[in-house]
Amino acid sequence: MSKRPCIGGCMSNRNDQTREAVKSQPPDGITPRPLNITDAAKYMSCSVWFVRKIIWRRRIPFVKFGKGYQLDRSDLDKYIDSEKQRGEPSTGWHSLLFNLKLSLRPA
Repeated sequence: MSKRPCIGGCMSNRNDQTREAVKSQPPDGITPRPLNITDAAKYMSCSVWFVRKIIWRRRIPFVKFGKGYQLDRSDLDKYIDSEKQRGEPSTGWHSLLFNLKLSLRPA
């Protein structure tokens, strides 16, 4: 018995990575709103462990589906905006010491 060629994109000859890539692609270019931890880490350009840490510390809203977590893109954007550092001068003790050093320098 001879093997017939596969018609319609048979996946029997593909490796596991290709199978996972095909499964995870959204249909017709639709961008999924909820992201899993891996995709959220790629979106934020950080590690998976950092995303896990902010979930465990309840610093970002999440939805739990079974054992996995899903994060909303808009919540990730809000988190990034909230963590941005301002360019304003600091009023803490370290800035006071720095300004004191500058004022004590001989002219």
